[in-house]
Amino acid sequence: MFVEAVQELAPIIPAGANDPAAMVAGSLDLREEGAARAPLPEPPKSFAQNAAAAPSAQLPEPSLELLGLPLRDARHAFERAYFQQLLAHEGASIAYIAEKSGLERTHLYRKFRALGMTVGKKVKS
Repeated sequence: MFVEAVQELAPIIPAGANDPAAMVAGSLDLREEGAARAPLPEPPKSFAQNAAAAPSAQLPEPSLELLGLPLRDARHAFERAYFQQLLAHEGASIAYIAEKSGLERTHLYRKFRALGMTVGKKVKS
């Protein structure tokens, strides 16, 4: 993917642009007052296709009720819902939740207590 992007950009990169510092300095010179400004080239089509397929393009809209809460309360509600969803998916396997959430199991137990979730052989919400 990188090689294809470089090949697509090759026609618009000036010859002798081997020095990145010189390229940055040259672009800064264009931004000075009174300097001519060259139009920016269109990005290659592969960039737009990759951006559309990016996971960040598919993020759900935040809940309006969470947006109305103070940050601490919204975080608490989100974390509780997040861990409840993980629990429902794997049947309360702490090892699975630790792996998916990126937290160590000892931290998970603390987090569950802080969220008011009972912890035992099976985690209950």
